Amino acid sequence: MEIEGIITAVFAKQSGTSKNGKEWTKQDFILEVEGQYLKHILFTRMGAEKIDKYPTINGQHVKVSFDIDAREYNGKWYNSVTAFKVENLDGGNMQRVPQNNDGNNGAPYQASNGEYRQNAPKSAPVPEDSDQLPF
Repeated sequence: MEIEGIITAVFAKQSGTSKNGKEWTKQDFILEVEGQYLKHILFTRMGAEKIDKYPTINGQHVKVSFDIDAREYNGKWYNSVTAFKVENLDGGNMQRVPQNNDGNNGAPYQASNGEYRQNAPKSAPVPEDSDQLPF
């Protein structure tokens, strides 16, 4: 399956050793998908080679190829959404930006003049004589 969206958060890599003695590495990221309702999907990428081959960057517009699976553990079922390919649809124009606490995770936004800027405003300024609410 494939889906397009904007990466809004990239989490730190995690690694360890399985019970069988195999080394593993995984990294999670959040993809924001537009539609009738805005959706967020948590993806997991397994394997250092896939993580390095398809880097994820906050604010990047991407197409994600993924699989969905469910597992039973102690009588409960859990879903996993595993990304095996992440294609950059921005044409390589985005720069890696550090995460911060501005509510936007450091993701760049596109200003009205078409330029990408870091740290989008939390809300649009409302003129003082306006009767509109700020949200």
